[in-house]
This record gives sequence, structure tokens and C-alpha cells, in this order.
Amino acid sequence: MLHAAQLSPITQTHKLKPEQREKLYPATREMLLQLWIDRMNAEADSSFSEKVTAFCKEMAVHGRYGELCARCSEKVQRIRADRSLSRLLGADWPRTLNELEALKQR
Repeated sequence: MLHAAQLSPITQTHKLKPEQREKLYPATREMLLQLWIDRMNAEADSSFSEKVTAFCKEMAVHGRYGELCARCSEKVQRIRADRSLSRLLGADWPRTLNELEALKQR
């Protein structure tokens, strides 16, 4: 959903700007409610998967670490965030992927 709305996965929802919220709502409806309900219904109609996983090959970025993004052709990155650490660091915690990458290179 965040990928479809072109939003960072590390942005806190209470800090979203109005235009970002306006992008997130239709992306959520389209990706979660329509697309995935249709896919899961079709899959359930044909056969039940014996292998339960949170990753589906059709997902845009989830479970695709290191693969190329279909939209921008950059490698999909993995974000490991400790929520308690982010609260402790406050303003020092990276807000964008660019800030996160800059911290990793220090």
C-alpha cells in the first residue's frame, strides 16, 4: 500500500501531510480491499495453499529485498527498525530512506 501511494515505510502516520493521506487512502482501497481480495478469492477457488506465507510473488516490495523495483528499477531495501529505539532517538531517527542510507555510510 505504501509503495502504491509512493510513501516511505518509515514515515509515521501522524506525521503524514494532507496530500500524503490523500494518496494513501485510494492506494489502500485499491491494493488491500480490491486487488488482494480478488487474488485471494481466485486462489481459494482453485485450491488451498498448503504453504502459508506472508509473502506473495505478486507483491510490489514486501518480501522482495534485493530485487529491482518495477517502478524505479532501484533495489528494494530492507528496513529494520526498533520502535523503542526510534522513540528514544526522537528527531535523530532517520525520517527517509536517504537519511537511513546516510547513517549506514558513516
